[in-house]
Formats: sequence, structure tokens, C-alpha cells
Amino acid sequence: MPTEPLPDYFELLRQMSGLGAGVDAAGIDKKIDELRVVLVWLQVQANAAELSIKALEYQRDTLKAMHEGKGQLGAMGTEDMARFAAAFDPAQWLKNMMPPTPPSVRPASAKKRRAAAAKKKT
Repeated sequence: MPTEPLPDYFELLRQMSGLGAGVDAAGIDKKIDELRVVLVWLQVQANAAELSIKALEYQRDTLKAMHEGKGQLGAMGTEDMARFAAAFDPAQWLKNMMPPTPPSVRPASAKKRRAAAAKKKT
């Protein structure tokens, strides 16, 4: 009965890891660092998705409560509902929390840019 040689497990591991022919500690460390970067990026994306889900659930629950309380508080108009829903928009919260941009940092308006360009030409 012929015996087949055992497969070269080190070669198999090298092929699966994507490392080149010369496997050394530096190459493995580089691959570990790359995978850690990918892992951190994936965790950030997962956290962002979770935050978006929570914000949408909060908005949904708020709108449900608004509709359920509509009879108790009286008829709310469309404008009132839109204003109320906008108050629970996380994007608006962030916008309102940011300090205003100083005038020295604000980009010039198109009119000012054209005037400055015309001035440079003369």
C-alpha cells in the first residue's frame, strides 16, 4: 500500500496568508498591522450603523407618540409636525452644537471672488 507524503502545511499557511515566497517575521507583522487597521475601520463602521439605527428608532418612536397624542393635544398642523420632527433630527443637533465659523475663515462669496479676480487683472 503506497503512502502519500503529508502536505506541506507551512506552504499552505503561506498561500492562505497572502505572504510572498519569503516568509519572515517582518512580513507577518506587516500583515497583522494591516488586518488591525481593517478591524478598526470595520468597528467604526459598525458603530456608525448602530448609531444611525438608534437615531431612526428614536425618530420613529417620537413620531408615533406625536400621532397618538394628536387627539389629546388638539389637531397639529403639518407645519407644527414638521417643526416638531425637525427638533429631533440628530443632524440638526450637531449643526447647532458647532460654533459659528468666524468671518475670517468663511469662504468668500462668488461675487467677492469675481471682484477680487477682476481687481487682479487690472
